[in-house]
Amino acid sequence: MSDRLLRVLALVLLAFAAPAGALDRDRSIAQFHHTAWTARDGAPSQISALAQTADGYLWIGSARGLYRFDGVRFETLQPPPGQSLPSFNVYALATTHEGGLWIAFRPSGLGYLAHGHLQVFEDAQIPHSIVYTLTEDRQGRIWAGTADGLALREGTKWVDVGASWGMSRARVWSMLVSHEGALWVATTAGIYVLPPRAKQFVRVNDALGSVHRMVEAPDGKIWVADEGRVSIDRYDPHSYAVVPVVDPAIDGTQINDFMFDRDGSLWIALTRDGIRRIRHPGRLGGASAVAMDTYKQADGLTSNAIGLLLEDREGNQWVSTLRGLNRFRHSQLVPVSLPPSQQNFTLVADGDGTLWVGGTTSRGVDRIDDFVAAGLAPASLVPGSPAGLGSVFTGDRARTGDVWWGDYGGVWRQRGSHFVRFPSPAGMRKDWAWEVMSSGGDGQLWVGYGDDGLWRIDGDGSWQRPATPAGMLERAPSASFTTAKGDRWFGYTANRVAVLNGGTLRSYGAHDGLEIGRIRVIRGGGDPMWLGGETGLSMFSHGRFHTVAVSGVPALGTVCGIIPSRSGDLWLNELHGVVHIDAAEVSALQADPTHVAKAELFDYLDGLPGAPQMNWCSSSAVEASDGRLWFATDNGLAWLDPHRLWRNELPPPVYIRGLVADGKPYAADATIALPPGTANLRLDYTALSLTMPERVNFRYRLDGLDSNWREAGTRRDASYTHLGPGRYTFHVIASNNDGVWNTRGAQMAFEIRPAFYQTGWFLLLCIAVGVGAVLLMLWLRTEQIRSMLRAQMEARHGERERIARELHDTLLQGVQGLILRVHAATRSLGDDHPARRSMDRALDQAEEILVEGRDRLGELRAGAPKHFDLAAALAKLADEQLPHIEFGMTVEGLVRPLAPEAGDEIYQIGREAILNAMRHAQASAIHCRLSYSSHEFMMRIQDNGKGIDPAILDGGRRSGHWGLVGMRERATMLHGQLSIGAGDTGGVLITLSVPAGIAYARRLDRVH
Repeated sequence: MSDRLLRVLALVLLAFAAPAGALDRDRSIAQFHHTAWTARDGAPSQISALAQTADGYLWIGSARGLYRFDGVRFETLQPPPGQSLPSFNVYALATTHEGGLWIAFRPSGLGYLAHGHLQVFEDAQIPHSIVYTLTEDRQGRIWAGTADGLALREGTKWVDVGASWGMSRARVWSMLVSHEGALWVATTAGIYVLPPRAKQFVRVNDALGSVHRMVEAPDGKIWVADEGRVSIDRYDPHSYAVVPVVDPAIDGTQINDFMFDRDGSLWIALTRDGIRRIRHPGRLGGASAVAMDTYKQADGLTSNAIGLLLEDREGNQWVSTLRGLNRFRHSQLVPVSLPPSQQNFTLVADGDGTLWVGGTTSRGVDRIDDFVAAGLAPASLVPGSPAGLGSVFTGDRARTGDVWWGDYGGVWRQRGSHFVRFPSPAGMRKDWAWEVMSSGGDGQLWVGYGDDGLWRIDGDGSWQRPATPAGMLERAPSASFTTAKGDRWFGYTANRVAVLNGGTLRSYGAHDGLEIGRIRVIRGGGDPMWLGGETGLSMFSHGRFHTVAVSGVPALGTVCGIIPSRSGDLWLNELHGVVHIDAAEVSALQADPTHVAKAELFDYLDGLPGAPQMNWCSSSAVEASDGRLWFATDNGLAWLDPHRLWRNELPPPVYIRGLVADGKPYAADATIALPPGTANLRLDYTALSLTMPERVNFRYRLDGLDSNWREAGTRRDASYTHLGPGRYTFHVIASNNDGVWNTRGAQMAFEIRPAFYQTGWFLLLCIAVGVGAVLLMLWLRTEQIRSMLRAQMEARHGERERIARELHDTLLQGVQGLILRVHAATRSLGDDHPARRSMDRALDQAEEILVEGRDRLGELRAGAPKHFDLAAALAKLADEQLPHIEFGMTVEGLVRPLAPEAGDEIYQIGREAILNAMRHAQASAIHCRLSYSSHEFMMRIQDNGKGIDPAILDGGRRSGHWGLVGMRERATMLHGQLSIGAGDTGGVLITLSVPAGIAYARRLDRVH
C-alpha cells in the first residue's frame, strides 16, 4: 500500500473519529451558540493574534496588550517587578509543544512565557527586523518570519535563513507546519516549502500578493488565501501542483483569515463583511451551488471587520474583530426562528418528519422540514393554508394521517396542503375549541369547547354529544390525551382527572396521590402515564399517582410539555427549560415511585431561544418521526436530536491564580509565608473549559481545617477568616459543563507564621506559669484551710476548757456541796433510823457520779501535746484505760510529725474509738493501724467485739450519747473522711483519712 494511500486513509479515519465537539455541518452558523465580548466586558479590541496554550488558556494579542482569558475573566499580562515590556502592542503569537508562548511585539522585541515566567528578548537577542509571524515545527525548532526574511532560533541566538537554505530574503507573510511536518512559508517572493528532515527549501510559487493565511484541509491539501489577488489556491502537498478554487461563494472576497474546523467546514473571515462558512468546501467549484452561511454584525457579531479565526481544543470557534471577540460553540438545542407574527405555538408532528406549527396570531400553519431545521431555509406557510384559519389553540394528528386544528368557532382538518373547516355545532354559543383529541379507533374526533364541554365530530362533519357516564364534568378539560389502546384521559383543575375506557369512567383526585394542581398536559402509553401540572410532574402507575422528585436540577415547576420518547427517556418542557430524565431513571421511578430521579436541564446556555412556553400547552413538545424532539418557547422553536447529544469528555485543567491575604496579593507559584495575625484570606482559582464556563463547578478543601470537600458551585474563589498559625494546603477540583471531573485538580501550600504569643515556647511558658499559679493557689488555699482549722481547733479547745471550768465551778462544786450537806444530815440520824440506809446508798451513788463527772471534765481539758507520738499516745491510753484488753499497733510508711491541731483531733477520734470498743462493743482485742503516705494520713481501728447496731449507724448516734457525732464533727473539721462499719473478721472497723496538707506539720511548725 502506498504512502499516499495510507495518508488518505488516515485522514478519512481521522475525519470519522473527529471529536464530538466539532460544530455540526448540518446546522447554520445562526444555530450555534454565539457569545460576544467587547470592551465593556473587559475584552481587548484591535486584536492581532489568537493562540491557546497547552494549559487551556486563550491568549489574545492586541494593540492594547496581551490578554489571557479563562472563559470568565480577561487578564492583562503584566511584566515582572523591575522588568518592562518592549511594547504593549502585540503582533503575533505562537505556542510550543512544551506549553510555552512566543510573543512578537510591535515594532520590536520578543517574549517567551512559560509556567508563569516571562522572559523578554531585545536588541541582539532578536532577529534583525520586525517579526510578523512565529511557529514551531515538529522538531521543536522556532521559526520567525520577518520583514527581511526567515530566521531560525539556534540555542540563544537567531540565525538568518537565506541562500544556503534555498530561501529568499523577502518579507514573510505567514507560515504553516503540515501534519507531515513540512514547513510552508509564504513570502512576497513566492511560497517555499521545507520538507520533513530536509535542509533546502523548495520554491513552489512566485506569483503572490499578500498571503495572510495558509491552512491544511482534511485531505492534506494546502489552501492559500491571497488577499492581494483576492483568490484561494489549493496545493498538492507532494507534487506542489496548484489548483485555483473558483466559486461564486468566494470569488471577489477579501479574505483576512480562513480555517477548516474539525467537521471539515471552511470558515472564512472577510476583511469588511463578516464571516462565511461553507459546509462542504470540497464541493467548491462544482456545478451546483454550495451551502454557505453568513454571519455579520447585524446578527450579533462584534464587528464586520474580521481579524482572525481559531478553533480551541474543545472544538469551539473563536472570531476576533476590530471591536472584540466572538465564540461559536455547539449547543444541544437547535433554535429555529419563525416569523415574529407567529406566537403561542401548537406543534403537530407528521409521519414523514415534517412539523406543523399553528399559532394564535391568525397567521395560519407553518411547515418545518429538514431544510428549515438545518437553517437552510426560513419557515413558510403551508401552501393552501387558508386566510380564514385564525388563532390556533390546539391540534392533533389522527391515525388516518389527518391533522386537526381547533380555533375560534370550529375546527379545521388538514390533509397535506388541503384544509376543510367544520364550524361549531349548530345552536351552540360560539366559543374556542380548546382541546381536540384524535380518534381512539372509532374514527371520531373529540373537541372541548370552553364551558360547553365535549363534543364529537364524525368524518362527514356531523356533530354530536358523546355519551359520557355519570360523574363526567360538563366543561371542557384543561388537558386531554388518547392512548394507543383507546383510553381517553381528561385533566381538569384542582387535581382532578377522568379516564374513559369504553363506557367506563374512572375519576381520580388528591386522595389518589394527584397533587400538581391544574393539569396542563397528559402523555404516555398506559402504564406509566405522565401528567404535567401547575406545580410539577405526576406519574400514574399501578392505579395511583406519584409526584416525581428530581435531583441535579431545580425542583420541577409548571410542566407544559411531555415527550416519553421511543428510547424510553422522558423529556419535559418545564418552567426552567427542557428537562431530561433518562430511561434508566424512568425505570427506577416505575420500580420505586419514591425514587429521586437524576435529571439534567437544558436552557438558554444550551441553545433554547427563549423561555419555555407556559400557556397553550395542548402540544408544546412533540417527537417527530425522524426522532427529533421539538419544543416551543416564547421566542421560536428548538429541536434536539437525542441520538446526537454531544458530551464534553475533556476534564478541565484547574489552576490556582493566587492568594490575597489582608488585601495583599501573592503569586500562586511563590513560596508563601504569611505574616502573623493574618485575618482574611481569599484564594482565586479557575478551570479552563471554554465551552461553557458558566457551568464549570468547583469543590475545594483546605488541609488543616476542612475534613471534607466544600461545594463551591460556579464560584471561583474561596475565603477564610481568622485561620490560626500553621501550614495549610489548599486543594481545588472542577468539572466541566457535562459533569466530567478533574479529580487531580490543583493545590497550593502556604504558611501563616505565628505571633510570639502563638509560638510553642510561649505556650509552654504559659503552661508553666499557669501550673505555678495553680500550685500557688493550692498552697495558699491549703494554708488558709490550715489557719481556719487551727483557729477553729483553738476556739474549740478554749470552749472546752471554759465549759470544763464552768462545770467544775458550778455543777461539780454544787454537787460536792450538796453531798456534804446530805452527809451531815445523814450523820444526824441514828444508825438504826429507817432512812439512814437509803440515804447512805444515795450518797454512794452521788460520789460515783461526782467521780465520773470529774473524769469527764478531765477528758474535756485533755489534749495531745505538740509534736507528740500518736502511736505511743494511743498505746498508753489503751494500757491505762484497758489493762485487761489485748491492744496491737502497726505503723506504715515514713512517720511524719502531725500538725498540732490536726494531731489533737485525730487523737481524740482515736481515743473515742478505743474507749467505745471497751464500753459498748465488749471487745477483748483492739488493733490500730497508722498509715503515713505522701497524699494522706490514715488511721484504722478494728475490734473483735459484738459490733454496732445498724440502727445506731443509720441514726448517727446512740440515744443519750454523742461520741459518734463528735467523731464525725472532728473528721469534718479536718476535711477528712470517716467511715464506721463492720470489720472483715467481725466487730467494728473505724477508718479515718485526712489530706496530707492538713494532717502533717509544716516545716516552720516543726522547728518551733
